[in-house]
Amino acid sequence: MSGIAIYMEGGGNTSATKAALRQGMDDFLIGLKNSARAKSWHWKLVCCGGRDQAFNAFKNARNSNSSTIVVLLVDSEGPVNGRPCNHLIARDSWDMAGVPDDDVFLMVQTMEAWIVADLGALQSYYGQRFGGNALPKANDLDTVSKIDVANALDQATRRATPKGI
Repeated sequence: MSGIAIYMEGGGNTSATKAALRQGMDDFLIGLKNSARAKSWHWKLVCCGGRDQAFNAFKNARNSNSSTIVVLLVDSEGPVNGRPCNHLIARDSWDMAGVPDDDVFLMVQTMEAWIVADLGALQSYYGQRFGGNALPKANDLDTVSKIDVANALDQATRRATPKGI
């Protein structure tokens, strides 16, 4: 092996928003990045925007990089029962033929669950009119559906500010 390439969902549709996410994820994954570099492996993190774009970029990279570990990182978009590839076949009808489960990583059902997890940061950002009581109280926010997280954030921020969610 000569490197690791991670193709991930997220970052929106502009190069600026993709760059911002890439920088944050690069910092978040610094331990993995440093381990790769210690082996003289190259490191590549690609924020692809939508999940279909991430999957297509992942498949293209797998077809062209035999000496690179190519990884897909996408939201699960719902509860996961079973292996990652089987989940994506059932949910998205993606062709996962030949893709080992070790090359596929599923994030939470929705990235907004990570935001909801930091009540203090939300209160600081939105101020006194933030309705934190509207947020889910689950210990495991990944058990809360995507729609429930979005509705809770909408309710909590409704009166807080014109900033929106």
